[in-house]
Amino acid sequence: MVANMSIFTGFVAVLCYLIIGFTVSPKVVWVKWATFPIFFGQVTSAFEGIGVVLPIHASMENNRGNFKNFLHGAIAVVSVVIGSFGVLGYLRYGPGVGQMINQNLPEHTPLSISVGITLCVGILFTFPLQFFPVIEILEGYLFAKGRIFGPKKSTKLLDDSESCTDNEEADVTTHLLKKNVKLLLPEPVHVPDSVAAWKRNLFRTLMVTVAAGLAALLRSSFAYIAAVTGSVGSTMLAFVLPCVFHIKTQHHELPAWIIAKDVIIIIIGVTGGVMGLSSVIITMVE
Repeated sequence: MVANMSIFTGFVAVLCYLIIGFTVSPKVVWVKWATFPIFFGQVTSAFEGIGVVLPIHASMENNRGNFKNFLHGAIAVVSVVIGSFGVLGYLRYGPGVGQMINQNLPEHTPLSISVGITLCVGILFTFPLQFFPVIEILEGYLFAKGRIFGPKKSTKLLDDSESCTDNEEADVTTHLLKKNVKLLLPEPVHVPDSVAAWKRNLFRTLMVTVAAGLAALLRSSFAYIAAVTGSVGSTMLAFVLPCVFHIKTQHHELPAWIIAKDVIIIIIGVTGGVMGLSSVIITMVE
């Protein structure tokens, strides 16, 4: 709530500044297809919020029936925010618009300082929410049983109390047990309590430090980094993987036009991602 209110306050302040005394820059270029692939990656990155959606969905245990309405409402609000900033900012400043619109605010003024503070507060309170799924996945790979820094993985042997109720599967299990074959029970990837807390805290501190270092190092290339993120990761999460999973799991029940629609979306995602990444690389090299 604090982050949302802070970001909303900054949004209103910048929007008012753009509207007051608004004039269209004479240097506006209405069509420029050369930069469209970069635009595709940036927009996809801005709209793809899977890092926030998953934790929010997991936290709505008693209210998941309204999750779809909340999601659609959030997308509508984000569309208005991104669209208003993008259109008004470019129309007013033309090619001179900054990679972040707050860069066009008058320096060392109460407005620019207050907007910077609201952005810092918003990042401070939203960064843990977005970074948590990454930390959780990486900790599973590092500290789970049998992994690099985790405890040794123990081999469990099925006994009679763990045998299946199904007669056929029980007979197979009994046959394997008679041959002294050890059956490995699948275990969910999680960090056991035996892992020292300081190890996990050290790893989290290292990850946050690396993220902060990259942000400081690449701060002047924010737009291109967003385009790379959108072209590589967000296109896969937003366009490719959902359609692939949809076809893979339900292709026997889907009509032909739904499958064709999914294939077209996959092609758009792959094509846009490849073109966006290539355009960013060419632009940054030049």
